[in-house]
Amino acid sequence: MVDKNYRFGYVDTMRGIAIFLVVLVHTSQFYLLGNELSIFAKYGQLGVQLFFVASAYTLCFSMPFYDRKAFNLKHFYIKRYFRIAPLYYIGIGIYFFISYVLYIIKGINNFEYYNVKGFLSNIFLVHSFFPKYNNSIVPGGWSIATEVLFYLIFPFLFYFIKNYSVKKTVYIIIIYTLLHLLVLSCAKEFFNFGKIENNSFYYYSIINQFPVFLFGMVMFKIIKNENIKLVTFFILPLLCTLIILLLWYYNPFFAFVLIPVFAGVVFLSLGVLLSVVNMRFKLIENFGKLSYSIYIYHFIFSWYLIVLIDGKISFLRINIYILYMMYLLISLGFSFLIGFFSEKYIEQYFVKFGKEIINNSIKNKIGR
Repeated sequence: MVDKNYRFGYVDTMRGIAIFLVVLVHTSQFYLLGNELSIFAKYGQLGVQLFFVASAYTLCFSMPFYDRKAFNLKHFYIKRYFRIAPLYYIGIGIYFFISYVLYIIKGINNFEYYNVKGFLSNIFLVHSFFPKYNNSIVPGGWSIATEVLFYLIFPFLFYFIKNYSVKKTVYIIIIYTLLHLLVLSCAKEFFNFGKIENNSFYYYSIINQFPVFLFGMVMFKIIKNENIKLVTFFILPLLCTLIILLLWYYNPFFAFVLIPVFAGVVFLSLGVLLSVVNMRFKLIENFGKLSYSIYIYHFIFSWYLIVLIDGKISFLRINIYILYMMYLLISLGFSFLIGFFSEKYIEQYFVKFGKEIINNSIKNKIGR
């Protein structure tokens, strides 16, 4: 079984794969519209579900620590806030500046999103309640909002199911999914509720993504109990990937309700397999360690820089496959470079700052 000191190595590998998938899809969105490569690349959006599984898994490790601390709930939220919010605020500033430059140079007006309500909802990280601002102030910001909502409920959820078996937790996911489908079916039948579209406000919601996080908690239970049957975790992801492809292709009413659920199974299996593999994937791990910074910054390159470059070199008529690989490497390379400095001087700084607040709170408590 895996060395406990190694667990963050394979979690970083999970995050590294996740950020590659995310950059894969976003690099294709303005450049490969309608091309067969875009059909392949679009599945990269499921990298966000891989982030969710990894996030829930690592949160489960932190809870026993907080359980032994005074003001544990308060400390948990302080740490989460300083892990997520400061870099996200920098993202707000960056993409506001880009929108301003585009408006000045090309007359592209995105300022309908940059108003008081838009800014405040994103600053307070509650933009998941506002469809207009959920994914517009910072590209990809919906996933941050959804994860923050999971943070809010996680401590209570953890203590509710911490003593449940793997099987019982999976039953909870199945029951939740079936009830979810039943409610949506009733809403469709009696209230003309529309189809759940990909990348819609409902698709992004914690209601829709909740089972994915639960699979991260199942992964924690499996690895903690060392109850791993490798055959199962080879067969399950293959079967679920096939189901995802079929759902995506035929796109029935509930396709994008079920796709995140089956993606959760795939990435749970990936995490379990990585936990028992005695190999290190250092390059992927390094991307994983920088994945949050890369996630915030990569749109600068995957969207804006590549469009600019493509407009300048289109006369060369480079093979589209070679060109896409070149653009993908540009996005990954520049995002990694800026992510390296961002993780070191911004993320680590504010994580330490949050820890200092927690430590001072504990000292004040003891000193009374």
